[in-house]
Amino acid sequence: MKKILMFIMLCCLMFGNLYSQDSTRVADKFPELTGPYLGQTPPGRIPQIFAPGIISTKENIEGSCTFSKEGNEFYFTKTEGHNPAGRTYIMVTKMTDSTWTEPVIAPFCGDETSFEPNIAPDGKKFYFNRFDMSDKDFKNGIWVMDRTDEGWSKPEFFIEGMLLTATLNGNIYYTDIANPDRDIVCAEFVNGKYDSAKVVVGLDSEYLDAHPCIAPDESFMIFDSRRPDNNAPWELYVSFRNDNGTWGKTYELSRNFNEGYKMTASISPDGKYLFYYSNGNIYWVDASVIKKVVPKEK
Repeated sequence: MKKILMFIMLCCLMFGNLYSQDSTRVADKFPELTGPYLGQTPPGRIPQIFAPGIISTKENIEGSCTFSKEGNEFYFTKTEGHNPAGRTYIMVTKMTDSTWTEPVIAPFCGDETSFEPNIAPDGKKFYFNRFDMSDKDFKNGIWVMDRTDEGWSKPEFFIEGMLLTATLNGNIYYTDIANPDRDIVCAEFVNGKYDSAKVVVGLDSEYLDAHPCIAPDESFMIFDSRRPDNNAPWELYVSFRNDNGTWGKTYELSRNFNEGYKMTASISPDGKYLFYYSNGNIYWVDASVIKKVVPKEK
């Protein structure tokens, strides 16, 4: 229970008291947005706020996000205002006939706090967090939906944890909130079912590591951590998987990004861009920065 409360406090920190001063105000009329990524100009290796004044706003907190496999649906976390007690839910915008719709609350959110959406790389599963600490019988943790011909199925409780990402072969990585001695864990998908979740050997540290973003081919993992070797309380780190299945050295990825916290990374379905939460906004950057973090002599 102590660890669950710790992570809830972490989410309040993420979505309740950090905001950007440089995002523009939402226009009175939603603009016409066409083309991939809501028609936004792709970033280079310097992170940019994603869709300022449209998705990332000054009035609210926008955080963790995910695109559908086809890139025509975009889901993101929103907290009303800059109050930790403000309502937090998942928003969605869709591209219809090349034009994006105005974001609305995703129909599956319900009355509970919903956040950290993530669509599996094969597009068949949608994972998100749902919490209701006022109801002792409510199953707090990761919920899942299946892709159907009509959209997404009814959410079902999946596992106790936070921010789950999956690989193409079905393995899942998530933040373990049930066991006080574990942070990031992996459950392998074998013969149509999941093995018991195990600590990701090589990443486990004495620090709080959370919110894993696994590459679809399991070649690398990005996560956020609070470590003494950086100036910001939370930074993004990356580790690359060795040929023998072990994980290599951990590199700080976001040291030269923008000021402030950097958390809850996600990769675009085409692998071209890295998205993350910082200062109350969603940022994106060219995914080539991931491998550039490794020293050339390596």
